[in-house]
Amino acid sequence: MAPYVVLTLLGLLGVRLIMIGWRARSWAEAFLGGTFLMIAPASAAMRHGTASGDTSLSIQGLGLSTVGISLLVAFTYRTFRHGELLGMLVMAALIALNVAGYLHQVQIVGTVPHPSAFLLLARAGGFGWTAFESTRFLRMYRKREVLGLADPVITNRFLLYAIWTTVVMLVPLIMAISGELGEQGAMGWQNLLRVLVPPAAIVVVVCVVLTFVPPRAYLRFIERRHASRSQRAGGLE
Repeated sequence: MAPYVVLTLLGLLGVRLIMIGWRARSWAEAFLGGTFLMIAPASAAMRHGTASGDTSLSIQGLGLSTVGISLLVAFTYRTFRHGELLGMLVMAALIALNVAGYLHQVQIVGTVPHPSAFLLLARAGGFGWTAFESTRFLRMYRKREVLGLADPVITNRFLLYAIWTTVVMLVPLIMAISGELGEQGAMGWQNLLRVLVPPAAIVVVVCVVLTFVPPRAYLRFIERRHASRSQRAGGLE
């Protein structure tokens, strides 16, 4: 029951982000909200389909997750590489890889409860790009923050992006490695999903809440930490 509660919260966060994007006329929040709105039911469908042996339900979940990850890739482009040719090329390549991975899994392999390494690596690539760009911006903004040229709350957002996308990226990577080691050595796909998905979903929910609807206490903590660092830096001059 607990995993479905977390996935429900993730879906509700998706709706909230879409509403924020609609009011602010911002595609970035809308794309990210769409990601969560797709991935939450997709994860539930694939989890139930794997446990019950319902291949059609798993295929539907896989299709929703393909749409969700494509939206995440669009979010990454819009947020970190908007207008850049390189960003457009990476976005197109990652979306194409995820669609190809879906078609490969459904039409060629045909067994969704046992994902192919190609599919899993394509999924990891989508989250990996977001993790890379978030980390790149985090480093830039930390340097600016030291000089007083960046808002510490914005800097912290890039840290949160980097955390949850890295955690989610590791899920398909671990599954791909486990698949290469053999199903028995990997505890079986069903047990693997039960172990990996719930904690990853919790990390995503916590990080997204702290990013877009942070409690005032958390914002005060960020500001106090920034003030403390500034004082220490000033004392060393």
